[in-house]
Amino acid sequence: MKKTYIITKDVKVPFVVNSGQAHKPAQIRYKVFRKGKMVKGELKHSNNKPAFVLVGTMGVLPLNCVQEVTSTPIVSNFDDNSDEIEIKKETKQEPKVQYGDALIIGALLGLLAVYGAQKYNYLDAEEKKYKLYGAVVGGVLGLYYVYRKKNVVKNVKIVKSK
Repeated sequence: MKKTYIITKDVKVPFVVNSGQAHKPAQIRYKVFRKGKMVKGELKHSNNKPAFVLVGTMGVLPLNCVQEVTSTPIVSNFDDNSDEIEIKKETKQEPKVQYGDALIIGALLGLLAVYGAQKYNYLDAEEKKYKLYGAVVGGVLGLYYVYRKKNVVKNVKIVKSK
């Protein structure tokens, strides 16, 4: 698995350049890695011990010249005591949608209220207009509830500083 390493001191690494053609032999070239440069490489082991870092396909960096870079994400609202981060999502509905939902829910509740009143003989069960009136009144009450909830003015105290 490739990881990021930082070079701790200048190192000259041999690379084998192979052309793949029979009439051009392989060449050994050197690449200089300067202190502070970051490279991606793979840590290789020998006898279950770390041996070297393989950079690219053929570059071998000794372990005394590299250090592994570990990174952590930067989070602005991070509390040292907790490991979990809370993300608050604000859902903002459009007013037309809120009023429409309130109208439908209020109408259904008004219809259920009239149905219950007719079932227990508080209203005449044979009169069909009562259900319509209940739905209309429930819808209007639902609209009024959303209107009042949206237009509530909170008291704010203004304190003048000296």
